[in-house]
Amino acid sequence: GHEDTVPALSPDGQWLIFSREDAGKAVLMKAPSVGGPATELTDKVHDHAYWPTISPDGKWIACLYFHNGTENTVPSTLAIFPFAGGKPAKVFTLPTFSRVPLIWNSDGRSVSFIYMNTISRQDDIWEQPVAGGPPKTMRYSITRKIASFALFPNGRLVLSGSTRTNDVV
Repeated sequence: GHEDTVPALSPDGQWLIFSREDAGKAVLMKAPSVGGPATELTDKVHDHAYWPTISPDGKWIACLYFHNGTENTVPSTLAIFPFAGGKPAKVFTLPTFSRVPLIWNSDGRSVSFIYMNTISRQDDIWEQPVAGGPPKTMRYSITRKIASFALFPNGRLVLSGSTRTNDVV
C-alpha cells in the first residue's frame, strides 16, 4: 500500500499537493481539496519527491527531490516544479545537513530551510534564491536545535520549535 504525507493547500484553497510514498518511492500528487481522485505530478519511475510547499502565487511547487535516488541521497536537492506537474523547472543542490520544512518566502523569490553548521553545531534558517545562485543564511543566529519554523510576510521568524536531546547511558 501507499502512504500519503505532508499535505500543502494551494493559496486559492482549491488543491492539495502531497507526497505519496509507495514501494520506496515518493511522488508528488494533486487532488481537489473538496475530494476526488488524485493525479501524479512527478515521474514515479525516476523521481523521488517529498515535502512539497506551494509558492504564494500558486504557480510553483518546491520540494526535496532526488532523480534516480532515494531520500538518503546526499547532498539533498531542492526542485521547483510547475504547479501542473512534469519535469522540474529548476534544481538546486542544498548544503549538506540541510533539513525540512521548506517554506516559501512571502515574495516567492526564495525557499527557506534549516541548515546545521557542522563547526558551530548551531542551526540557522537559510534561503535558496529561485532565480539561482548559492543559498545564503538569513542570519537568525539560533542557539538551539530547530525542529520547525514559520516566517511572517516581512521575513521575521515567528516560530522556532526546538528539541532537546540527551545521552542516556
